[in-house]
Amino acid sequence: LPNSVIKYILPFFASSLPIQDNTSSGFIFVVAEHEIGKAVGDRGRNVRLLEQKLKARIKIVEFSVDPVSFIKNLIYPLQAVDVSSVDGALIVTAPDHRTRGLLIGRSAEILRSHESIVKRYFQVTEVRVV
Repeated sequence: LPNSVIKYILPFFASSLPIQDNTSSGFIFVVAEHEIGKAVGDRGRNVRLLEQKLKARIKIVEFSVDPVSFIKNLIYPLQAVDVSSVDGALIVTAPDHRTRGLLIGRSAEILRSHESIVKRYFQVTEVRVV
């Protein structure tokens, strides 16, 4: 990345950024608990500037030590009826078919991206949407 872009990423590192995941739709940054406000900046300034510099969508996710809470943060603004952990798998129950489709994505791309992020932090075998 060029230096002009790196200076806009620094607020995310100051918020204890442990991950940057490059997906086809953009970047997902996971920040430490209670540090999301710092990463986003005043009125979303940091996110907007970084989106302009990277020419890609940016999503900020707040980390949680509980895998169920973390997956809820990861799928936000979509809502799940229930998220449960069964035999090492996280099962996300969608309220309707539209939400289920948005959680899975075309060719399960979104689901696999979320699964890889969750696996970096937790001992999870898979993430399923039902």
